[in-house]
Amino acid sequence: MSKKPLETWLALNLMYIKANQADLAYNGSMKPDYVQQAVAPLAKRSAAEATATARALFALTKPRLAFFTILTAIATYVATADGHGLLHACVTLFGVSCSAGGALSLNQWLERKLDARMERTCQRPLPARQVSPRSALLFSASLSFIGILTLGTMVSPISAFLALTTILVYGFVYTPLKRRTRWATEIGALSGALPPLIGTAATGNPTAPIGTSLFLIILIWQMPHFYAIGWRYRADYRNAGFRLLSTRDYDGRKTARWTLGYSLALLALPIVLYGFGLAALPLLIAATLAGSDLTLAAFRFCRSKSEQSSKRLFFATIRYLPIALTGACIPY
Repeated sequence: MSKKPLETWLALNLMYIKANQADLAYNGSMKPDYVQQAVAPLAKRSAAEATATARALFALTKPRLAFFTILTAIATYVATADGHGLLHACVTLFGVSCSAGGALSLNQWLERKLDARMERTCQRPLPARQVSPRSALLFSASLSFIGILTLGTMVSPISAFLALTTILVYGFVYTPLKRRTRWATEIGALSGALPPLIGTAATGNPTAPIGTSLFLIILIWQMPHFYAIGWRYRADYRNAGFRLLSTRDYDGRKTARWTLGYSLALLALPIVLYGFGLAALPLLIAATLAGSDLTLAAFRFCRSKSEQSSKRLFFATIRYLPIALTGACIPY
């Protein structure tokens, strides 16, 4: 055999060995360094994409707003729970959390085009294209279904019905009305006030006085809270075509008057509830203290209508809720 055929033969054998090595690596029998080097970046990219998608889906639920919603339901649950164990409490928390996340993510899906017009919301997952509209809708529907199913089968049918009502009113009544009437805030406040009733219904006592009291308190509390937000971001809302009170109130007088009126009503409400036996003394004291702080901030907003005063009003509403809920949970 001459040199040239021998060299060719050896070269063919070497190619065969390398081909078999690549085939073995492909089938997982061996993993040469060059295969690991090719696969590692892909694995890292896939993990990063999965993490980014999970974060985007979580952001769709508006975690901070969802937290307050869940908190109001759990407060009345704790205040009225009698004989229910930890497992029942955890299942209720899970069902309420899924329902709240489903409602809030549905709102983002419905308003995705409007959110893209506003500086405050243009970086939300849908306008920023961090998640597709189809995935967002599927995520919202799945959360809503799981939440209602959990409450209906493992907690109580009434709590499931109230959760469904919250989702429908928030998504299909309040959301479209924001572009049609300035009364959308008052109408939509119904969905935000239902969670306390979900909490009492979960314990089998849907007509408990504490549920009714917190329903009325939160119904009115939402007005100064959202008026403060509306005034701070009135230009954004105006650009998106929302017909809120603040978008048509250029000097702020109407917004300030309505804010002060609702704040005074919120200050007086616990006294009325206590007088009718619907609120205990701890709730009366806590809500009156928090209401005084909120009313003072509303007075200051009436005087100046500045960005700073609206910011202080907003934080006064934020302080109000945990103080009032703490008073509701104190046994008396």
